[in-house]
Amino acid sequence: DGLNNYLLEALALSNNVPENTSPPFVRRTWLHLVENLRHLRPDVLVFANARDPSDLILCRAARLAVPSAKLVMELPNLWPQLWDLDLIVAPSHYAALHFSVQ
Repeated sequence: DGLNNYLLEALALSNNVPENTSPPFVRRTWLHLVENLRHLRPDVLVFANARDPSDLILCRAARLAVPSAKLVMELPNLWPQLWDLDLIVAPSHYAALHFSVQ
């Protein structure tokens, strides 16, 4: 997805500092995500594999907001975009051992 990739690229260019991202809509987006997750202060964040760059955005926002939070991806489908996860929960041995998950 073009917008999600653009958001990720802008964050990388700012050295992962949401306040330094540009243009303004990118800054507002990152700050909204990070501030809301920081407010919730999750110990564990569980989300489903969307097979989309939005998974990467959620992971990055969670790490920026609460670095100590554990990130868990549930696999309702294969071919996840694995990125900085602490745990993967699969519905079967087949899914857990599938080559796309390794």
